Amino acid sequence: MQNTEKNKLTKILNKMKAFLFTRDALIFLFFLICSAIFWFTLTINKTYEQNISIPIEYINVPPEIEFTTELPDSFSVKLKDKGTSIISYQFQEFDPVVINFNDYSVYSNNNTWTIPTSTHFEKFVKKQINQSSIILNYYPEEIVIEKKLLDSKKVQVKPLVNINLQKQYFLCDSITTLPDSVTLYGYKEILDSLDEVYTEEYTSDNLKDTLKATLQLALPPHCKANPSKIDVTAPIEFYTESEIDLSIRVKNLPENIVVKTIPEKLNLSFLVGLSRYKDIRPSDFILSIDYESLRQSNSNTETVSIESFPAHIKQPYLKENKVKWLIEFVEPK
Repeated sequence: MQNTEKNKLTKILNKMKAFLFTRDALIFLFFLICSAIFWFTLTINKTYEQNISIPIEYINVPPEIEFTTELPDSFSVKLKDKGTSIISYQFQEFDPVVINFNDYSVYSNNNTWTIPTSTHFEKFVKKQINQSSIILNYYPEEIVIEKKLLDSKKVQVKPLVNINLQKQYFLCDSITTLPDSVTLYGYKEILDSLDEVYTEEYTSDNLKDTLKATLQLALPPHCKANPSKIDVTAPIEFYTESEIDLSIRVKNLPENIVVKTIPEKLNLSFLVGLSRYKDIRPSDFILSIDYESLRQSNSNTETVSIESFPAHIKQPYLKENKVKWLIEFVEPK
């Protein structure tokens, strides 16, 4: 049964193939294609009406002004033209209509402000459409804006940066922002609660070069900032190991007492950035013991403290941190 149905289907397919390659079939297909081309030519030469959308871009918006109405983001333009032009508009990317707030007086006492759009339309829209196209209408013909003047306050900028460095690479100085402060604009009750503003959080791993990034500010709701973007710099440098022999200072020492330590100097090891390697001086460091501790001690050895070292030094440590000590009394002169 299955073989019989398969044979019937094969016969039908063979007949169709035989027909398609006959002279009559080819003539039929030729005239069918010609008819389609003729119909398409007639269609695209007819006149049609079509709405197109052209974006609006607002520049130099004053930060101290808040608009309480939503600004339109595009023009809706109704055109009339032949089908060829109408079809081309479907694939065209239009340049935005630019509205520059520097061209208008937005600081008037009126809370409502109207921007006529005819000049913008002439400047940015007509040059982008074909001369054969007829503009039937467009919307909006004017932009009505309700505005409010905001309070302002200058605050410090704090970088919110998380970085992980490769081995023996360190921050060689503090992370800085440029500028270090900005002017915030917003409602008075919000600004009164702010003394600083943070950048957006930034994370980077496996760094070995100085980080430079431009970050947006993380602003509270209904607040704007000038500027709104901040340049953040995190200076990163390779640190090499170094060492230095240092004398030991005795704190709280009376005038008629001399304390001698054995040894007199200890070796301090540390990591230092290559750019400051040659700047290291013994006077930059203080190793110390306390006389009051010696006086109350039952031992003749004392642990030496690293009391002070430069901020750009990393991981200072004493290979030996204990000394023997001896107190001598000196006759006053």
